[in-house]
Amino acid sequence: DNNFSSKMDFCVRILSDLDSINLAKRLLYEVYIREMGWEFREDGPTGFRVERDNQNQPILCDAFDESSIWFGAYKEEELIGVTRAVQRNNSLGKLDIELYPASQLPSMKRVLQQKEDHQLIEVQRGAVAKDYRDTKPSIIQLLLLFVFSYALDKELNVICPTVFPMLETLFSRAGMKLVEKNFTYGEGCDEWPTFIFYCSSSDLAQVVGKLKRAAGKRKASFLQERGLQSKRSKFLVV
Repeated sequence: DNNFSSKMDFCVRILSDLDSINLAKRLLYEVYIREMGWEFREDGPTGFRVERDNQNQPILCDAFDESSIWFGAYKEEELIGVTRAVQRNNSLGKLDIELYPASQLPSMKRVLQQKEDHQLIEVQRGAVAKDYRDTKPSIIQLLLLFVFSYALDKELNVICPTVFPMLETLFSRAGMKLVEKNFTYGEGCDEWPTFIFYCSSSDLAQVVGKLKRAAGKRKASFLQERGLQSKRSKFLVV
C-alpha cells in the first residue's frame, strides 16, 4: 500500500512523478536554505546545488535525487512534509554517508560494511512546512512511520542520520541502535555533530509498533533532553 492516512486527514504516500518530487525539493529549499540559512559545501561529494523547476522556483538538488525513494506528507492536496530513502543502486554505488571520511569510523564500518542479508537504505533529507509543525500526530512521525513500515514490508535495514534532539529521542525510544554520535560532514567549526541510528530488518517490527504508539503525542514531549533552547530544535528536519 503506497498510501497511509491519519485520523487528522494527513496522508503520506510515495512520490512517483517528477512534479511531486520537484515540490518536495522546493520544500527542502524553503526549509533548509531560506528558513535555516544553511550554506552547503558546493564541493562536497553529495553534489548539493540549487536549480529551478518548471515553475522557475528554486529547488535543492543533489547526486541522489533520481535513485532515492521519496515520501510526501499531504494535507488534502498540499505537500506539507518530505523525507526520502537513499539506496545504493546509484551511479556511485554508495549511500550518502559513505561518501564522507567519518564513514570509516570503526562504529560506522561495523554497520556499513557488514555482510547483510537485506539491502541497507539511508533515511534522510526530511522537512516539514512551517505551518504544520505543531500537528498531532506530528508530520515527521507520520512520515517516519510510513517509511519504516515500507522498509519492514520490503525487508530492508535502515540507517538514519540526524542532528535534531527531537529525532534523537524519538529514534532511541523507538528502539533503534545509536551507532555514532559524532559523525561529521566536514562543514567547518560550526557544524553540528550528527547522530547515526540503525535498525536491522529483523527489529523493524518492534520499531514500527513503538512509532505507532508515539504518533499520538505532541512533538514537544520529545524536546527535552539536549539542546532544548538551541535554534535547531525549531526545525523538523532529518
